[in-house]
Amino acid sequence: MSDKLTISEKLEAIAAELRRAERVDWVDDPNEVLTVAEAAHIAGRSDETIRRWCGEYKIGRLFASSLWLVSRRRLLQHIERRFGRPAMVLALSRGQMQHRSLSAPHFSIGMPVGATKAG
Repeated sequence: MSDKLTISEKLEAIAAELRRAERVDWVDDPNEVLTVAEAAHIAGRSDETIRRWCGEYKIGRLFASSLWLVSRRRLLQHIERRFGRPAMVLALSRGQMQHRSLSAPHFSIGMPVGATKAG
């Protein structure tokens, strides 16, 4: 995968790879796939924490040896198990304030790319 591709192009290529390999067992709906920055915003944690959770708690998958994609459902389940229902409801509300579409020609998220929230 070329480094000159946009994030949207990379995500679409990864989604196509998943469909070909029929390895979509970790997500029910492609719209539930989050970037690390989106997951960090929803969880109120840092990008590094989300990457660690992906590995430790299997809330996401690593693609192209450097791109983590996170399951929204698994992220919320983890937050509820670890921090309780009120924390999960708060995370869910942060997630509902975000708007983006993976299928749109332009990839947009509810916070600037590269932005992090300490956690």
